[in-house]
Amino acid sequence: MSESDALLRELNHRVNNNFQIVVSLMNLKKRILPVERQDDIRFIEEHVQSMAVAYRLIFARGVILEVPAFELVADVVLGLRLIAKLPVEALSLDLAIAGYMLNLDQAIAVALYFAAVLPPFLDHAKSSGTKISVTVSRAADILTFSIIGDARRPDLPDPLRDRLVQAYVSQLSATRGAAEKCGQRHLSFAATQAVEAS
Repeated sequence: MSESDALLRELNHRVNNNFQIVVSLMNLKKRILPVERQDDIRFIEEHVQSMAVAYRLIFARGVILEVPAFELVADVVLGLRLIAKLPVEALSLDLAIAGYMLNLDQAIAVALYFAAVLPPFLDHAKSSGTKISVTVSRAADILTFSIIGDARRPDLPDPLRDRLVQAYVSQLSATRGAAEKCGQRHLSFAATQAVEAS
């Protein structure tokens, strides 16, 4: 291992540790808050935990700057489901991307995209007793992320989430589904830095 690789690995290790400390502090704060105030820090919790997934996967694999797309999406989505307290049977997860890798920039943008888009779907599914599905598919080098919930759900404007989603879409050089409608979100991007695992 070269000196620069060792330095980068140490940096990723420290970032991962710092994320874990922040997550632990948020969990402590959440436990001491009254139940009716626990959602006060939820938005931050969702974003920090989603970012932390990418660094945890890098550190666990020992491969600098590459993240398995399947594990990233599964861990982020399931983490957000736990935060929302949605029953496991209310979420369908179909990831046809086993063996596919994302670079770190893509991984963080994808994780944060889910943190911004998915929670309102999870909340609606929980309150209405409906189900949602998250699918990720690929055709050649194009990855497509789809979230499909209750089509009767009205889309409520959330300016902060909308601005964040636009930033992540831009960072990925992605396109949003032209046929997006109420209760659905689609995102496609060319994963030019992604490679097939051998």
